[in-house]
Amino acid sequence: MTELLFLLKWAGIWLLVTVLAEWLTAACYPLFHRGIAPLNPALRSTARLLFSMTAPLSSIAVVALLNQPALLEHLLAEHCHDGRCGVHSPVHANAGAVVAVAMLSGLLVLLVFAVLIWSLHLSQRRFRLLEKLTEAETGQALRVIDTPGMLASCVGLLRPKVFVSRHLTQQLSAAELQAVIAHEQVHAYRLDNLKSLMLRWSSLLWPPVIARRIRQGYQHDAELACDQLAGKRCDPAALHSALEKMSGGKTALDTERLRQSEELQAAGGRDVLQKVLLSLLLFFSVVGLVFVLLNAAHMGIEWLGEV
Repeated sequence: MTELLFLLKWAGIWLLVTVLAEWLTAACYPLFHRGIAPLNPALRSTARLLFSMTAPLSSIAVVALLNQPALLEHLLAEHCHDGRCGVHSPVHANAGAVVAVAMLSGLLVLLVFAVLIWSLHLSQRRFRLLEKLTEAETGQALRVIDTPGMLASCVGLLRPKVFVSRHLTQQLSAAELQAVIAHEQVHAYRLDNLKSLMLRWSSLLWPPVIARRIRQGYQHDAELACDQLAGKRCDPAALHSALEKMSGGKTALDTERLRQSEELQAAGGRDVLQKVLLSLLLFFSVVGLVFVLLNAAHMGIEWLGEV
């Protein structure tokens, strides 16, 4: 029981620190968005995902450091308690208030994880049902579903599969169908469904407007990245033609997307430098965030303990 209470207490502190971290990262996102604009779409989508995860991961580091006073010497702002100065764990006279708030937050963490696990279970059930309603296409790595719509989608998290409607296979030429399948297979290879889920949960506490912006940015970058890679496997003109048929001729956005993809393919050759710059940017973002959160959490626990 003591171990459970200890875990609940620190899970609650982690949640409180994460809330602060989420709002700090959300506030910095517009600047980060402008900073990653020169990157290629694949790296931009990865950058958005990693940036959204800096808050919960940094909070884990903060909770771990709060339990290791010897490591705090150069990280915490110097302050004293009753004439005693030096590195120390958070000091709180009113331990009951700290424990109560932390444990309530810890129970909320458990509830959130329970909801997440249940939603994953429901998704898996829907995926299995969809498999039963479809049939594998001979000689193709996809499954076909009988529906009147022009449907092509990558479904699943860890082992995603490509689903297309029979109507789509009948309306597209062989080259167009291969282009669409190639695009969806890239989504499966990149695990975009899993990454989208991770981004949605890691930005759950962001202000809604900014959370929607980073999610839409990820989706746009993922589509561009898939267009870019699919264009290397098939005829880009066939992909454009397929998109035109699937959208009923309303292709203004799709045409712009393909144009951007072609420009990016022509630019190419800077991936290594971009990865290095992105790594440095994320590293210093995490270090700075941990420093700010560590001091805020330390002072916050001590303040709450004096209330």
